[in-house]
Amino acid sequence: TSSSPEDFRDQISAIMQKTSEDLHRRIDEYNRLEIRSPLSLFATTTGKGRLKTSEFLAYENSERIRNNLAVVDSAENTNPVFILSYETIVYLTHLGLDGSTIKGINLTCSSYVRNQLLNDINEELLEITDDNQRGTMFYEDGKLSILERTSDMRRARYAYLSRLKAFAESIHTMHNVPAFTSCNDALKDDINGMFSKQQMYCESTCLSAAKNTPNAILVTDDQFLFALANTEGIRNVGLTGFLAWTNLGW
Repeated sequence: TSSSPEDFRDQISAIMQKTSEDLHRRIDEYNRLEIRSPLSLFATTTGKGRLKTSEFLAYENSERIRNNLAVVDSAENTNPVFILSYETIVYLTHLGLDGSTIKGINLTCSSYVRNQLLNDINEELLEITDDNQRGTMFYEDGKLSILERTSDMRRARYAYLSRLKAFAESIHTMHNVPAFTSCNDALKDDINGMFSKQQMYCESTCLSAAKNTPNAILVTDDQFLFALANTEGIRNVGLTGFLAWTNLGW
């Protein structure tokens, strides 16, 4: 016998409830970690893309980002090369910065970071312009709901993604960056194995670029990245430190 509409709704509701509970459990596990998972790994764990995951961590997660408070003496490091991580480019755009704003500052990122970001942007731009994807179903407070993406919401998101895309395209990129390999005897087997197994190319090329570029400073608030950078002796600052150094936000 065929299922009634009510039966079908109940089946979908049960699936969405389990999905929602699994997602909240994974987020809670992430928030409890002493050193939080890198962006790429957390995005894979939650089944979300890097772009939306980075924005969730900054604006929606119940736990704040553990900011990178590292300090590098600007007086002793003239003309630094700032290596931008994936999430740093996203957050700088949310702060209203673009290619013209940062003109004159030596910024770069690995080609893998830029290409991954551009792929993620283009994928979402296609979703926004698809009239068949005007809403998202979710489970909350014991019932199914649909969040409609209004025309105004779509236009605002399209405008932001367009700015982000233009900014990413304006950043000088480093090509043929080798995979990162740890030099720490106590950690290198686990770290090198993790990068390879989890295919964490954004994180790997960020660290490698910062490690192998003269006068480089990695800019990131990804706790895994800056904790590992500190262990490996790679100079790094967080977003607030970068803005203070360059006088962009102060």
